[in-house]
Amino acid sequence: MSEAAAPASPPRAVPRRRRRSIVAPLAWSAGFGAVSLLFVSASQVAGGPSVRSASPPSGETAPPPRPGPTPAPSAQPVWVPTPMRIDRKTEERQRIAPSDDTTAPRLSGRAGLPADDGAFPFAGGRARIDGLAPPERRRLCTGESGARWACGLRAHTMLVAMINGQDLVCRPKSENADTAAVQVMSDCRSRGRSIAETLVGEGWVDLDPGFADPALLRLHATAVERGRGLWAKEPPP
Repeated sequence: MSEAAAPASPPRAVPRRRRRSIVAPLAWSAGFGAVSLLFVSASQVAGGPSVRSASPPSGETAPPPRPGPTPAPSAQPVWVPTPMRIDRKTEERQRIAPSDDTTAPRLSGRAGLPADDGAFPFAGGRARIDGLAPPERRRLCTGESGARWACGLRAHTMLVAMINGQDLVCRPKSENADTAAVQVMSDCRSRGRSIAETLVGEGWVDLDPGFADPALLRLHATAVERGRGLWAKEPPP
């Protein structure tokens, strides 16, 4: 007799717990996707913002950006084209008007020792600055306390320091000034500094009667009011 065939082994059953672990994530993912689709559809129906695009609807423009905070003012100094005179004691600032005549001829050279009347050797002749009236060298001034001091000698010393041996650039007052014995200069500067404005502003010269330059008249009035130079209330140290 032939041997009987061995019975086939029954299929191996998958444990129930393993089936649940495979099916459960798939069901959860499908459910989450359905909920997401429902949320997007509901948002689009209600006119809410689109999830995929943040651009505005067709025909509309995006609102302008909100202005940022106003920047703080710069702490850098502000430079002005017009020079200014500063009183170191009172911190008073006075604007000095620049010369309007920029096409007038200039004379340059080294100046010599000025005389008592303010005239000095310059450019092969003699020159003086218009409007300045230096005091006599022997002039004495009296302070409020009664103390007397040689203000004329002090003023002449300041005049010499500003002019003698300095390289000056001067502007003649008129074209035919070179025919005169003393050329009158409407302005003289040393290294860009006006000699007239410096001496008048510090109170070491007076002005000629009838002189009508507005800038020098203001400087002279301020020097008298503040008690500078010749008009000091007490002898300077």
